[in-house]
Amino acid sequence: MRTPSEHEDRIVEVSPGALAPNPCQIRAIDASDLSLKELAESIQKMGLIEPPIIRPTSRGYEIATGHRRVFCCHRMLGLERIRCIVRCLTDEQMAEVVVEENLKRQSLNPIEEAKGYANLRDRFNWSEEKIAARFSRTRDIVAQRLRLLTFQRPIQDAVAQGLLTVSHAEAIATAPVPKQEQLAKAVMNGKLSVKETTQMAKDLVDRENANKEALENIASRLESFDTQLSGLHQRTTMLEPVIALILLHRHEWKANNCVHNINGFCNAFAWKKRPSYWAKKLQRAARFSKQTDGNWHVQACGTVCAFCSVYQRGVTTPSQRDAFEY
Repeated sequence: MRTPSEHEDRIVEVSPGALAPNPCQIRAIDASDLSLKELAESIQKMGLIEPPIIRPTSRGYEIATGHRRVFCCHRMLGLERIRCIVRCLTDEQMAEVVVEENLKRQSLNPIEEAKGYANLRDRFNWSEEKIAARFSRTRDIVAQRLRLLTFQRPIQDAVAQGLLTVSHAEAIATAPVPKQEQLAKAVMNGKLSVKETTQMAKDLVDRENANKEALENIASRLESFDTQLSGLHQRTTMLEPVIALILLHRHEWKANNCVHNINGFCNAFAWKKRPSYWAKKLQRAARFSKQTDGNWHVQACGTVCAFCSVYQRGVTTPSQRDAFEY
């Protein structure tokens, strides 16, 4: 009888607790997953119909495929020995086979699938075209999955849990970064369509652009005004500085009656971190402060409001304001 070579598959019996995970594993195992209980019951009744594939290393064995089966045998059934297929695999093959097996079983969520593709791309220089051809995917699908990994973690988690579709996530990602998580919550709570989500993201972008333009307008006009005032001391007449001061302070009513004035600070502009650029540009006009919402806001005062284009008349409370109003 011919002796198998070291590169051929062979069957061995090993302790499931001694098996190390695949270093390229992309699917997390949740002990509370009901499907694990069903799998354990099937193994207990029928045995391991399809043995896990493992590879030999200098430290023992690593699981190539079959992490859930090994988990059930070890943690849920307490089996001391299980039959496994030993196969000599390279690191690249380990990364490849774990994606292949899970795609075949349709057991990957979009984020797990994306991590599998990213591992092959980043560690082994696989192109999107090669990934698509290897796993019978279109290049657009591969690119779409990889884009998911650039989204904020809460959005990735929602996609992984099935709370957001990939299309919803892509629509949310077009919104301004500070507003994406808030938009995601609104989409999930309101069960909004992709079309509605896209429109809301667009509205947020439009508002951000309008606010940015307004701030640039304020800074520019204040800089010009400051330049004019700096030369007033050389003038002999007092008429122009008096007029300038009247123009500068005549908009206190605007600051006091604008819906964006929340506790003395303008809620039309919000930053996650202290806006050093704008704080410097507007340092002579108004101060910046971190408010109870966790964001930095500019002081609502006549100086700033004189040049602001997002003024809205009327007094309201934070609880009455639209969830996405800046």
